[in-house]
Amino acid sequence: MSAFRLQNYSLFLIDMDDTLYEERDFVLSGLRAVAEHLGCRGADPEKAWRDLRQRFESKGRERIFDLFLFEYFGESVSYADVAECVAVYRQHTPCIALYPRVREVIAGLRERGRVVVVTDGLPAVQRSKFLALGLDSLVDQLICCWEHAPKPAPKSLDGVVAPRQKNALYIGDDPKRDLPLAAALGIDCIRVRTGRFAEIPSDPPNPVAELWRFSDLSTALVPADRTNRG
Repeated sequence: MSAFRLQNYSLFLIDMDDTLYEERDFVLSGLRAVAEHLGCRGADPEKAWRDLRQRFESKGRERIFDLFLFEYFGESVSYADVAECVAVYRQHTPCIALYPRVREVIAGLRERGRVVVVTDGLPAVQRSKFLALGLDSLVDQLICCWEHAPKPAPKSLDGVVAPRQKNALYIGDDPKRDLPLAAALGIDCIRVRTGRFAEIPSDPPNPVAELWRFSDLSTALVPADRTNRG
């Protein structure tokens, strides 16, 4: 934590997915909602949930619903059936929670300045996550980048941060979107190694610091006069 001084910053731009909570939990929450929905079509909800989860764990999210539905119901499956599952997944109320100690770190950052959550993805889905995590009462603003431009386009933060703004600090997990966005804006960035990108190298560009988790920022929140006490 000696590579930067947190007191130099008063605008904190923070990614949400895999930075403040485990995005995998959102996926599992959505799959559970779809499994329960499929019970209305005669499927066993618990079996559907186990099968969806196993498919996700082994093969990821790509085409998960159309492949699963075809396997489960055969050729009677239509595009409308798949679209219905996608809608349930996107519109469900997420069962997700912040990583440990995120609340106290955000509170410490707000004592130093403004805190803005910056997130990619469908705006309605991202707002649903934001509310489910209780971030609406913790931070100053939510920016859904897709309403402006996807990360890492600097336009996504027009009006929020100026190019090369000295007091701005970006915090995120994704070396392909978060770090390049900060670099394009000419502002400092901290990389957190949580979530599905944890093992991917950070450079280029190089963050001013790398942390195992967002809550590790708590050590930098200790006032300077306390760090020198024995």
